[in-house]
Amino acid sequence: MTALSPRSVLRGATLPGKRFFKNRAFFGNTLCAAALCAALQGCASAPLRLYTLDAPAIPSGTSTNASAAVVGISRIRLPDYLDTQNIITRDGQFVRTSPNGRWAERLSNGLTDLLAAKIRQARPDLIVTETPLTSAPTSRLMLDITRFDVSASGVATLDAHWAIIGAKGDTPAFTGQTSLTANGPISSDADVVALMNRLSAQVFDKVIQTLTTIR
Repeated sequence: MTALSPRSVLRGATLPGKRFFKNRAFFGNTLCAAALCAALQGCASAPLRLYTLDAPAIPSGTSTNASAAVVGISRIRLPDYLDTQNIITRDGQFVRTSPNGRWAERLSNGLTDLLAAKIRQARPDLIVTETPLTSAPTSRLMLDITRFDVSASGVATLDAHWAIIGAKGDTPAFTGQTSLTANGPISSDADVVALMNRLSAQVFDKVIQTLTTIR
């Protein structure tokens, strides 16, 4: 019988320690890959959602009277931190932006479009424009929203003031202001949008009531 040397025995044998570390590394890599897949699936399950303000029904007719009053609407002014596409809630001095929700357009643009649409619906006898004309409008409406917050407790607050200015651009023919609040759930972006829609409609209704002086 041929005797085996210790070196040949070690060369053909697999040490238990090496097998243990190989298996441990394999399972570690498998766990890391599984965790990465789960994280990617979690990110993919929360797509970005775009929201708009509620729009009223479009009037079926348009004013064709050559002598109809023309109302020019200046873009609504908002605090800088609000005039973005971010959907924002406020928690004391902290401002939180939604990670998955956005306005479909800059908030001041969306509010101005909504105001113009509501005026056209309520006053089809007027010509309402948001763009400069070759001639001065009969009246110009300017609206400043100085506060439009939705708090972490579900309380929405809107403070605004507005002015109707004549064609000469001198002393305003009418000024108004209001402070409104509304309560509701804010567990989702849709809830926040619903609260802001409600207050927007209320303040615009008040503004439209002051347009009775324009004929």
